Amino acid sequence: RYQSLSRGLGDVYKRQSLSYVLSDEDFWSLDFMETLKLRLAFGESGKAPGAFDAVRTWDPIAGKDGQPGFTPLQLGNPDLGPERTRELEVGADASMLGGRIVFEGNYYTQKTMDALIPVTYPPTQGFTNRQLENVGELKSSGVELSLDVGLVVTPAVEWRVRGGFATANTEAVDLGGEIIQVARFARTEIREGYPVPSLFGLKITNPNAVADPVWEEDQFLGAAYPDKNISLSTSVTLSQGLTLEALGEWQLGGHMLNAGGYQASRVGNYTPCYDIQRSIAAGNADADGITAYQRAHCAVNAGAVRRAYDWWVEPTDFFRLRTISLSYRLPASLV
Repeated sequence: RYQSLSRGLGDVYKRQSLSYVLSDEDFWSLDFMETLKLRLAFGESGKAPGAFDAVRTWDPIAGKDGQPGFTPLQLGNPDLGPERTRELEVGADASMLGGRIVFEGNYYTQKTMDALIPVTYPPTQGFTNRQLENVGELKSSGVELSLDVGLVVTPAVEWRVRGGFATANTEAVDLGGEIIQVARFARTEIREGYPVPSLFGLKITNPNAVADPVWEEDQFLGAAYPDKNISLSTSVTLSQGLTLEALGEWQLGGHMLNAGGYQASRVGNYTPCYDIQRSIAAGNADADGITAYQRAHCAVNAGAVRRAYDWWVEPTDFFRLRTISLSYRLPASLV
């Protein structure tokens, strides 16, 4: 009973928050700023593994002559438990010029203990699928800023523009000295002191030189997930109830393995490499100013230039027009 009660109490997640509306005080004298609120919050949350993530499982198959059989599916981990995250957040909200300008800002820092990470085990154990493990301590921090500006605010039309900026920086603090394989083929691992997860492999040390590439092994190639998010939106609302809205978004800082480009390049079917491969084949690489990175990236035949997936770890930065919408609010007399 004591153990059961202790474990139950250990699963209680605490949360406290505090806010202070500075503009409500008598000494407030900034007429252009109607409201200013300061916020502070601390909280804990947990993430439990799935119902069968700790269990060794098998996959049914049809064997010889249709006889029933099974193959290994999931190794199982009887010691698997939940992860716990603690977060501290500070922020401020402000409204200025009669609501024409609205600002929100946050800074947060998180620490995750016993993080649930899918780990690849040696295939000699007979189980090739990844298994969740409580691998150690991770931390993350970032800022979240937003600004809403009313460029035109009249009874007939309202035009507002909104911008947002957010960062998310992660780091594996303690993994017990282990390197966690997330996806071996995709060069993705979790290592102490690096973003979670990151890509590692061969890295060219003279990428911009007009020469054959020189590389080093087991180098940091970039974080897998974006660490910056920028959004921009606008809306125009007419008094007749018609609203036009659009939202665009940039994500920056992520990386991934372009396996499709690598395979297409090997058979000379990747458009950005056409001219480079022709120059290399004709022995004109130096005269045409082809850099070490381009020679490795577009390599066809092994030799002075080594073919490797590592040359095809590329940024995933993008801009996307998320939504464009046109809406109409029906008059009250019709509804």
